[in-house]
Amino acid sequence: MGIPRVISDSSGRSSGVMTYLEIQKGLGPDDYILFVNTGWEDNRSLDFLRDQQLYWGAPIRYLEYCAVNGWKEVTYDTCARVDWFSTDVAYLRQAIANSPFWRRIMAAYLSPGKPRDNKAKARAAKGYPLFQEPNRIREVLMLPNIAAKFCTQELKVRVMRDFMRSQGYTHWQMVQGIRADEPHRLHKSKDSKEPRWDNVYPLADAGITEKDVRAFWRRQPFDLQLESYEGNCRFCFEKNKAKLQLLTDETPIAAQVLAETEEATRTTFIDKLPLQAFLNRVGRRPIEDQRRALLEAPPQPISCFCGD
Repeated sequence: MGIPRVISDSSGRSSGVMTYLEIQKGLGPDDYILFVNTGWEDNRSLDFLRDQQLYWGAPIRYLEYCAVNGWKEVTYDTCARVDWFSTDVAYLRQAIANSPFWRRIMAAYLSPGKPRDNKAKARAAKGYPLFQEPNRIREVLMLPNIAAKFCTQELKVRVMRDFMRSQGYTHWQMVQGIRADEPHRLHKSKDSKEPRWDNVYPLADAGITEKDVRAFWRRQPFDLQLESYEGNCRFCFEKNKAKLQLLTDETPIAAQVLAETEEATRTTFIDKLPLQAFLNRVGRRPIEDQRRALLEAPPQPISCFCGD
């Protein structure tokens, strides 16, 4: 019996290469290709995973956070998702409210029908679905941010851990798609010691770089249809200000809905910089000029578990 392994496919290009190489080597009975969906992934990221299944026969299992068992299994068709390009405010509010992202970081503080304070009561009275459910008032503890990246820990890492424990495993390998030209991410991951798994890095060990990854996808019949500045999670707080401004210009309605959550919770995704600040600058610079500048700029390293 081999060592149990989680092959973590984050829906990025690098982890896609890793998935392909692991399939070519041959998967064992205790190998699991896992994608953990937060509900905030770009729809094109989900399409990229589906194409890996269709073209390569990749046995990707889609997981989501579930309050009952810690995880539940879904599919490409049934997983939670948000269309960030929608201009329907009611849809965006409801889709965000139904996502595993919000269901995990929201906490029910109160007895049914008894708001914690007048401000909570006022927020619930607006009928905003993020803060109201039948017979129960909900409040958000805080939004994840650069200093408290619990979205990665709670919605990605812990879900995979709970899944593996439910399969009867007590220790396993976590196979990650960190490349050889990502020393910061590599050192950070190696420094994090986990009692239940050992991190392994087949791409880094093989000397694979971003140039190799790009060359690989040029040979494939499909590719991730995201620009480099977009990334997987659209308004991720790891992105720099230039990227966030462009993304806000492209999808101002989605940014406005997220700005509402910041105002209601009195916290921000980006440290001391509300999304409203980006909304206030929408239209000041042509979108095409912003895109050109970002696409010509050196890539910005992002350290989170759900990166490329």
